[in-house]
Amino acid sequence: MADISTQKERTIAYEITYLVKDEKDASFMRSVLLKHEAVIVREDPIYKVQLEYPIESEKYAFLGIFVFEILQDNISKLSSDLRLDKKVLRYLITKPISRREERLIGGGVSEGPPPSLEKDVSPAPVKESPASTSSESLSNEALEKKIEEILE
Repeated sequence: MADISTQKERTIAYEITYLVKDEKDASFMRSVLLKHEAVIVREDPIYKVQLEYPIESEKYAFLGIFVFEILQDNISKLSSDLRLDKKVLRYLITKPISRREERLIGGGVSEGPPPSLEKDVSPAPVKESPASTSSESLSNEALEKKIEEILE
């Protein structure tokens, strides 16, 4: 029998975003998560969305999100159960973004660069080529003479 602290170390937080055919199938999603010993951390309200293209001839679906913790060994079993069930149109399991990571990638909340890039960085000095440092400008005739001298 595994030690509880060992199990806690192997649990990983995940987020599942899913599309189901019927609103009552959200409870089905909850039961599948619990069947695989997931601990539900957050459940967002389910809402009806119009699909851009039909999935299994469905034009509308119900979208929901769960954030949960599960043993790393159980995530593949959970995924295969969801893949086989006809109630689930689509699902995506990801690791949730932390608040810090959300700020770093912009998070869509504020405009401008992420906090890590807000440092005052002055542009590197531009080295001028010898031709650009001369104050005299050449006329077309003088330029042609220079070219002829170089070619000779």
